[in-house]
Amino acid sequence: MRSLSWCRHVATPPDETWARFIADLWVAGAGFGPRPVIEEAGDAHGTGCTRRIGVGARGVRERITATEHPHRLEYRVVNPSWTTFPVDHHLGVVTFTATEGAGTDVRWRVELVPKRGAGLLVVAATRFVIGRYLDALTRACRPALNRTRTRRSRRP
Repeated sequence: MRSLSWCRHVATPPDETWARFIADLWVAGAGFGPRPVIEEAGDAHGTGCTRRIGVGARGVRERITATEHPHRLEYRVVNPSWTTFPVDHHLGVVTFTATEGAGTDVRWRVELVPKRGAGLLVVAATRFVIGRYLDALTRACRPALNRTRTRRSRRP
């Protein structure tokens, strides 16, 4: 089993960070690749929400299996295989911890067991994707004034 972890500080409190995580990362896919398809909506905090990432019916499916809103979210790959995501086990845990100044420390841990021969590919892909997701979360959690200035500064 391999364990990977990340930590990122964002400027919003845990409840707002949680909402951005669900809307911008889980549902919208962080603007990375094809937008996920939500197959099951889950409850008000996301427990049971199942998404499919990828093209066609063979995409990888992830399900939020447990939540402690707005502090902890756990998800699993529910259809691991060589044609979806080459692991025998994949569990992600994301925690949202309030910090001084109304911010949040987001800690994302993934434990996985790659299929034999797929270890380097799986670890590299996981590091790349989670890094991109955390970058998107950081942007989504900027204070509204900074988001407006950033958008305006990009216009010619």
